[in-house]
Amino acid sequence: MSQWSPSNVAPFGTDVQTNHSPAATVHNGSVWIVWSSPGNNILFAGNSSFDTTPPQWTGPTQLTDNNGNALITSHAPAVYDIGSQLHLVHRVPEGILVHYTYDDVSGKWTQQSWPTGPGTMSGASLVEYQGKMYCVARGNDSYITWAFWTPPTESAPGSWSSNFVDGDRTGDIPSLFVTLDANNVETLNLLWGAHNSSGTILQKTYNPALSWHWDTPASPPAPTSEKTGGGVTSSSGEYGSYMAFREHGEQAVLVSIYQGGAWHASEHTNQAATGNPAIVAFQDNVHCIFAGTGVPSLLLTSRSTTAIQPSYWMATLDDSKSIAQYTIPGTHDSAAGTHFAKSTDRWGGARTQTLDIFHQLLNGIRFIDVRLNFDSSSLYCYHGILPLLPFSTVLTQTYNFLQLHPSETVIMSVKREGDGSDTALWAKVADSIQMGSSFWWNYSTESGGPGYTGLPSLRETRGKIILLRRSEYPFPFGIPVTVWPNNNPHAIVDLPNNSSGIAERIEFQDQYVADPNKPLTEDLDTKKTVFNNFLQYQFTINRTGLLGHDLMFNFTSAASRIFNTGYTPSQIATGDGNVGVNEYVLNLFQSSSLPSAGIGSIPGVIVMDFPEIPENELIAAVYMRNFS
Repeated sequence: MSQWSPSNVAPFGTDVQTNHSPAATVHNGSVWIVWSSPGNNILFAGNSSFDTTPPQWTGPTQLTDNNGNALITSHAPAVYDIGSQLHLVHRVPEGILVHYTYDDVSGKWTQQSWPTGPGTMSGASLVEYQGKMYCVARGNDSYITWAFWTPPTESAPGSWSSNFVDGDRTGDIPSLFVTLDANNVETLNLLWGAHNSSGTILQKTYNPALSWHWDTPASPPAPTSEKTGGGVTSSSGEYGSYMAFREHGEQAVLVSIYQGGAWHASEHTNQAATGNPAIVAFQDNVHCIFAGTGVPSLLLTSRSTTAIQPSYWMATLDDSKSIAQYTIPGTHDSAAGTHFAKSTDRWGGARTQTLDIFHQLLNGIRFIDVRLNFDSSSLYCYHGILPLLPFSTVLTQTYNFLQLHPSETVIMSVKREGDGSDTALWAKVADSIQMGSSFWWNYSTESGGPGYTGLPSLRETRGKIILLRRSEYPFPFGIPVTVWPNNNPHAIVDLPNNSSGIAERIEFQDQYVADPNKPLTEDLDTKKTVFNNFLQYQFTINRTGLLGHDLMFNFTSAASRIFNTGYTPSQIATGDGNVGVNEYVLNLFQSSSLPSAGIGSIPGVIVMDFPEIPENELIAAVYMRNFS
């Protein structure tokens, strides 16, 4: 379901049509939109502060110069605020860019000196970087053309630099945006669509000392190689940067979001556009403005920028914290959501999930519990004696998710299910992982590996899988958990000292055996009690020196199903007419009795069956504990 709304809203309350792609910026506490009229290409503008519902718009107002002459464009305009002054750059019929500034009192536009205004094949993009306004456009022969404007001072008027031609070519309007690193150092970034039929969106970073150069690594802004059917526009706000474009080969309006140092998979706005959409971040929302298909009416769609998104909820978290300080939602027997484990058949006790791994991760799960053994010579996920799906499927789905969401981290617990040789199984695990080794934290093929260096920080593991190895087999990487006491309400397993000599450990509650001879309500009460007891213990870690060095797991799961006797994981999770464990945990996490939310308030992994029940709220209730 799209988070973008409202649908197909005409901002000015009347049918305003446009000949080219619109432009948008924030000026004096309002969002300003600039566009050209059909037929005569006269420029118009309008603005809204969005302080009423629905927003009240001023305009449309025709743009005129100091002599009252209409401003006319031959392509999409660009508009930007720098130093509380509104700037307009657009292509005139002569094929060059011109520059105007706005007077808020008179409502007139004054042309600024640009003696060598570049010849272009498109409109432009503007952004402020290190106190100057940078302009980029599709120049002659489709080469990227750029220049910068230095604002006026008491002793000198504003002035443009020379025009520079980059060695890359673009298929339509390129775009600029600025990011800040953890030290508030600005980086100027360029986005453009490849000058070929692929439409692949490319990105590189500006270095004032070396001129334009490729970012490291040189790659499209989204690892899935987002593709545009035209140009690309961008905007930056308090909560990230945003990129809008039309889907390649289609007219759908897509938006990608840059958080946690990475672009995330594009969101469909459920809208379609003629030309390039404009995008602008304002207050707690991001707005996308575009010309609709058919009759090109000016339309607007918006969504919140403050809402935490389940597919990349880790993006804005503090990189420096240990992974053990976060509250992480996970699933138990994560692969047991296939048709081989339906709750309606004789193997009803085997099903613990309804979603596949990929969709669990999309919904916010970040801990995956995998139990493996051989089915013939292939490595399969099992629940008990029941084979579920190939391990390769789990890896593919996890890799695909991390490609789309490189700010995220997945902890994957791997253990042998049932009888067999750990030596043979882990040799096969190593073979399976090797092809995707770049996705694994601390990966090594050397005997003994890099050694256990300690529970990692989020910075070390973004875009990676942390292997939790539940075996005595000496595997060359990951976190070694050599024992896992069975059916235990509170177990402690020591880890090797970290690289600083600090002792670390794993603690967990994994009491999963329910009594088939007792009423379901008693089994539910027992599981709720052991879960809450361990939850109260998790709180205390926040007040000790163990915080960040103690990775904890609190399981909500239990079952006693043997063929058609006892209780299934689904009955324990949902309650089967009673208050199930999931609803109980949801109420706990939403209660005022918990410590104030924030990183470290409930450190550890909450491992669940069917966590999308009830009403898909439980996963979010868990990961939202990380946000004050």
